[in-house]
Amino acid sequence: MKQLNDYFKVANELAEQRFSERPANVREMLMRTCSRFPEKEALICGEYRLSYQELLNSANALAAIFQNRYQIKKGERIAILLPNSIDYAIGYLAASQIGAISVNLNTRCRLNELEFMITNSRPKLLITCPELFEEIELFAVKYFISENIIMTPPNDKKKMPSLSDLIEEGKHDTPQLPEIKEEDISGLMYTSGTTGKPKGAMISHGNIIANSLILSGAYQCQEDDIDMILAPMFHVTGLYGQLFRSIYIGSTCVIEKEFKSEQAMKTIERQNVTVCVAVPTIFWLMMVNAKFDSYDLSSLKRIIYGGAPASPNFVKKIEERFPQAIQINAFGLTECTSIATMLRPAEAIRKSGSIGLPVPLTEIQIVDKDDKRVHPNVVGELLIKSPQICQGYWENATATEEAFKNGWLHTGDLAKEDEEGFIYLMDRKKDMIIRGGENIYSIEVENVLYSHPKILEASVVGVPDAIFGEQVKTCVVLKSGESATGEEIRTHCEKHLADYKVPKYIEFYDSLPRNPGGKVIKGELSKME
Repeated sequence: MKQLNDYFKVANELAEQRFSERPANVREMLMRTCSRFPEKEALICGEYRLSYQELLNSANALAAIFQNRYQIKKGERIAILLPNSIDYAIGYLAASQIGAISVNLNTRCRLNELEFMITNSRPKLLITCPELFEEIELFAVKYFISENIIMTPPNDKKKMPSLSDLIEEGKHDTPQLPEIKEEDISGLMYTSGTTGKPKGAMISHGNIIANSLILSGAYQCQEDDIDMILAPMFHVTGLYGQLFRSIYIGSTCVIEKEFKSEQAMKTIERQNVTVCVAVPTIFWLMMVNAKFDSYDLSSLKRIIYGGAPASPNFVKKIEERFPQAIQINAFGLTECTSIATMLRPAEAIRKSGSIGLPVPLTEIQIVDKDDKRVHPNVVGELLIKSPQICQGYWENATATEEAFKNGWLHTGDLAKEDEEGFIYLMDRKKDMIIRGGENIYSIEVENVLYSHPKILEASVVGVPDAIFGEQVKTCVVLKSGESATGEEIRTHCEKHLADYKVPKYIEFYDSLPRNPGGKVIKGELSKME
């Protein structure tokens, strides 16, 4: 334990030093790094490469367009519906230059989900691409008008301004730079809600800076790192945990548009990637790929995974396949901007099942129903305090008051802490399923099922899956006299839910099992036949 404690002691000391010297906002962070490394490659995506100076110039040019052409003011919102790309980074950073708020839209969501996020956040602009725009076109052209929809790449058929043309148009202009404080909101990141409606976590400039410096120390990041982004940039991991951390430290990010196991290995070899962050599923798919041994992956020095449980077999497999790499198991959530705890490799087997110790500048408490701290090995609710914790939920005072109390985030997770301070999750937020790192609340799926005219009752549970950790299982009771197939119900769900939320398993029941209080006993439903 001494070596482990020494590591966390050094990491905390480094974080405290960096915290006292931190930039005030994202704009200042980018400008500081650009002044140090103007010609250094900042972003790589396919054949496209951008230096830090080019990144800053593009962000400033687009920021000037936002102000001069679209009259965007500090605090107003700009929605981004894009796959992983350099344009995503430029769009977000341009908004940050002038204090606007980026609304990060999940590209896997369906029309009704995206409609809610857009109407809830009320953005003045939408940055998107032709293939994703098709999902929301009828809604979007009424909400935004065509002039306020920016396309990338250009699409002549849509007759909408293109991002590249706007950057070119604004390259000789200088944006007006308003004062931006740490508590000012930089981004909205929508997370699933237990009521079935997403909640917009308000990520501030200070949250992003704190997260960047904390993770750069926790992961032992270096300026010469090559960091590969496989996670979606509409999630905190890809955007804040990787892109902004890389910008903060001055390293290089390689952005993958989508994950394909062999393509990822090609990129690691070709770009000499040193850091990779992903859910365990992604590493599994690379390791079991028949062509794994065909690629030189020796440049990879740090493998960081989270978002789903990691078994001892997985830990050993990583050690076998990537013997040169340090592996870190990280636990976090949207409201924490990225991670809150991490488990170092030295303890991965001895503390199997643990999510580790708090990262620097972060406190953890396990409390009872009265918010009193419990003794070791007693299960209670997991609370987190950190400068990474978001500022609440966008225009949702009730949910904010429930989750954020006296500086502590009440996660709703049940956990315990052992005598050495290691945290173990005992149960997740009520009815939440984690499939391949994606959070799915049962009630979201159940609400869609109840909209089917033939369904009387529905309950949704998670069941174990070797690749994705969990899969969605639906248990339904049909109305009297009705008949339906699993494929019919699945097709209904596909029209209203992101693909990863659509049930893989569908079972029909005459009645759902209930306890004396009338509540469905989900433990019985999660058993697979």
